[in-house]
Amino acid sequence: MDMKVLTQVGLTENESKVYLALLQLGKANIGKIAEKSRVHRTNIYETIKGLEKKGLVNLLEVEGVKSYEAVDPENLMDLVTKKEEKLKAIIPQLKLSRKLAPQKSEVHVYEGLEAFKSLLNHFLDLGKPRLVIGGPPGALRLLGDFLKTYHEKRVDLKVPIRQIYNFESMERAKYLDSLPFTDVRCLPEEYDSPVSTTICGDEVAMSYWKGIPIFIHIVKKEIADSYRSYFELLWNKAKKPE
Repeated sequence: MDMKVLTQVGLTENESKVYLALLQLGKANIGKIAEKSRVHRTNIYETIKGLEKKGLVNLLEVEGVKSYEAVDPENLMDLVTKKEEKLKAIIPQLKLSRKLAPQKSEVHVYEGLEAFKSLLNHFLDLGKPRLVIGGPPGALRLLGDFLKTYHEKRVDLKVPIRQIYNFESMERAKYLDSLPFTDVRCLPEEYDSPVSTTICGDEVAMSYWKGIPIFIHIVKKEIADSYRSYFELLWNKAKKPE
């Protein structure tokens, strides 16, 4: 059997040899595994530990005698799935970290919570004050504990935020207004919207919070300045949460 496939899914060369040997042996002690796999005994223990960590080998112990057996090869699919999940989790952050070339578009559309969390962390990395218009309950419900951790980190970094909350999120607005480096106001109920807008530096993000979250990220100073002026207009009309 070509071991390249096994190494491509995350096994080392020795792990591949030992796993294949165990599949053929069924159940065996260290000596038999070393003999069958042709992996030196000094490397066998470390190799088996690696396979146990990957969930591919089970330890059997009867009356103090240890032996090992390979688990169902279907478990190899778990390695591929876990790698895919880890990669999917960081792709939004990789996209946001990518430096935009001048000739490329400065408008990006993203979907899903992980992408939005990456964008918030990106704004935190900028270290600039954030202005936010809107705080729909849908966003608070979906982001959950992430927002608590996020604001704790923001306060530690002394990054200020001013936010105009939805009237329907009044209780949340009161809590947030109590945090350091945080200033919150609310608009009347007729201004409530499932859309929130964030302005930070030369960047703007508009987020839609019904169904699967969708947001548009724009990097353009003139657009950010326009939204900043619009924010100040609404800020003057908004009131402290009561």
